[in-house]
Order: sequence, then C-alpha cells, then structure tokens
Amino acid sequence: LARRDGGEWRALVSIGAGPRALADGATLERLGPRSVGVPGAPDGYAALAAHARLPLDVLVAPAVRAGREGIAWTRVAVRYVEESRELLERHNPHGCLYLPEGRIPVVGEVRRAEGLARLYERFAALGAGLFHGEEGERVIAALAARGGFLTMDDLRTRTARWAEPARIALGG
Repeated sequence: LARRDGGEWRALVSIGAGPRALADGATLERLGPRSVGVPGAPDGYAALAAHARLPLDVLVAPAVRAGREGIAWTRVAVRYVEESRELLERHNPHGCLYLPEGRIPVVGEVRRAEGLARLYERFAALGAGLFHGEEGERVIAALAARGGFLTMDDLRTRTARWAEPARIALGG
C-alpha cells in the first residue's frame, strides 16, 4: 500500500499477464517454458519508484552491489536447490546460477551474479521498459528454443495499476 501526500491509501497491483497465445488455444503448463508469463515486477517496481524521493538507480544500487559482491548461500536456499535439482538440470542443460559447476552449493559459499547486476543497472536506466528491447529479445529467444510461446508483444504489456485496497474492520 502506498499513501502519497497524506492522501488516500492505494494498492499497487502488478501481477504479470498471461501470454496472448492462451487466447488462441495454447495451454499453460505447470513448469518449463510454457509456464512463463509477462514479468510484472519491472512495471510494478517502476510504478512504485515514481513515488519515491530517490531515483531508480539509487534504489537498485544495493541489488547491483549484491550481484557483484555476491551473497552467501543459506541453509534454506541450498535446500531449495537440492529439492529442485532435477528440474534445474532438465531446463538448464548448460548449467545455471543455482548449480555452480553442476553441483549443489555449500552453505556459506558466496555466489556472484554479474549478469544479474547488469540487468538491475539496465532496469535503473529503462524502468518498466526493461524487457521491451534486447533483454526481452533474449528472453523470447531462450523460451522459443525450448518450446515457449511468450512474445515481444506480450512483454510490452503494462501490468502495474493502482487500485482501491480492500478494507476490513477487525475487532471493531
């Protein structure tokens, strides 16, 4: 919820839309390239940042720094990787961030994500349009190569909207 200048409370809703291919009879799958819809986060974070006192590049700076300097694997994160290993390997046959050198990470091991840091920097520059250009084309190409049906038109869908929040009285 956000309140601007002492005004009314509003809720920011930015849930990614489904691919337009669904209207033509395509079927979403539970996992994999046919489970991917429009990312709602870039549009939502950009809409929220429009109400901030600091510019977007300052707001994303901690995430950029974390990507470059790395974050230590926690016990919970390692457990998620253990539980998802087969799925990660099936959908990322050439490796992925979550299985460094094809192995389960060790608790406390630091993992850097330079590519993610660069993506955050692009987000700081492009805001809601993050996936409207070359980043989006890379996503679409990777999904299409695996049988996905998300398109550039889908990625240009604006998902963020401000809404009247639901209200309920509790305990009188």
